[in-house]
Amino acid sequence: MAAILLDVDGVFHVSGQPIPGGADAVRELRSAGHRLRFVTNNTTRPRAQLSDDLRAMGIELQDEELQTTPRTAARALRGKRVLALTMHAIVGELGGIELVGEDAEAVLVGGADETPETNLVFSFMNLARAFHELEAGADLYCLHKNRWWQTRQGPLLDAGAFVAGLEYAAETDATVLGKPSPAYFEAALEALDADANMTWMVGDDIDSDIAGAQKHGMKTVLVRTGKFRPDAVERGRVQPDGIVEIGRIRRSLERYPRFRERCFTEAERAYCDSRANPAESYAGRFAGKEAVGKALGFGVARAFAWKEIEIAGRPKPSVRLSGRVRVWAQRVEAGSIDLSMTHSRELANAVAVVEDG
Repeated sequence: MAAILLDVDGVFHVSGQPIPGGADAVRELRSAGHRLRFVTNNTTRPRAQLSDDLRAMGIELQDEELQTTPRTAARALRGKRVLALTMHAIVGELGGIELVGEDAEAVLVGGADETPETNLVFSFMNLARAFHELEAGADLYCLHKNRWWQTRQGPLLDAGAFVAGLEYAAETDATVLGKPSPAYFEAALEALDADANMTWMVGDDIDSDIAGAQKHGMKTVLVRTGKFRPDAVERGRVQPDGIVEIGRIRRSLERYPRFRERCFTEAERAYCDSRANPAESYAGRFAGKEAVGKALGFGVARAFAWKEIEIAGRPKPSVRLSGRVRVWAQRVEAGSIDLSMTHSRELANAVAVVEDG
């Protein structure tokens, strides 16, 4: 079974408004036996409150399954004198740190939120105080370096801009404690007792979630919610390993009659066409084929590969290989393939793990 890291903001909610399908996806992943860890760069509320908020959305989790950046900072800066520009709500999470107003060993910059408190935390006088401490020799740390985040009112400037300003003014580089830092991802893998190459990261941020996880050797799934911007994906060098929009599959089924025959076996077509919403079932299998092809290192760009990877079985899907894909799997000594698929009304995702033969 796979280990799966799940981002929170933009994946399960935007400004506290639940994103449809999130709770169902978590239940399906758990029922398939996958190990889950929720990894967030949220820096405005303590872990217990964040966990309560997720449970109120119907998402099943224990507090210990949620990894937050303030607790990471508490471990990294334990015993140090720290000037902290953070929201008051997370001060209790910074246990073991001596919070000071001057003569600091480190400056810690947190994240912004949607309340007027942001104006107070990142006032000119506070930023000037931080600059003074950096000039005096303090080290610069930040909980994250996000440029912006998605809210119900649209994109909102985040504290990464203030971090960049302090780096520029003090001619220093900040140590990032949250995503996409390798230490943050390594802590998540350690908590799950998982190897990076057997782990998937699911998120909405192409930089912090997708690029950071890929640099650490993980597979990635980019959701089309939250910070997702199609242009950013098309222009960028970073490409996620898996993402399927159900609407796109539905349009292909309607516009291109041969799409079914070209990509799906007779058994797959019979199953999907028998469902109440065939497009969702086709999209799930499409994502599954793509995930299996990438996990095998073969891909699915070649037309014949789609039908040579057959997804069968419910509720737990199984994978049947044939033709050149099967020959390839034997050549690379691939063992059993574990596949999980999930979908909401708009998106389908799949995770495939190939064991050594």
